[in-house]
Amino acid sequence: VHAGIRSLPGLHWEDQLNAQTPRDLLEIRKEFLQSPLTEFPLTIVHGHTPTLMYPRISALSPATRGISIEPNRIGIDCGAAMNAQLGLYCLTDGSCYYVDIPKVES
Repeated sequence: VHAGIRSLPGLHWEDQLNAQTPRDLLEIRKEFLQSPLTEFPLTIVHGHTPTLMYPRISALSPATRGISIEPNRIGIDCGAAMNAQLGLYCLTDGSCYYVDIPKVES
């Protein structure tokens, strides 16, 4: 998913997925990153929020320049849009790959 999902405690996980709005999937940030998702049986692979911003929004992940792997969530936005790096995560074997993005002079 692009941004994450809204946690809806008390609902079966399939019902939680069906209740997501396009805005949740495309724009959610702090609420998703702070949600432990402890009872959610799937791993959410997401972007939207660069992992280097996690400490500023009090998310669970530590500060990192790379892909963030936590229980039930994998954050793959490594800041390519901010001239940092592109992160690639292999769903098959869990390998992480990085490509540095050259800074663009304006």
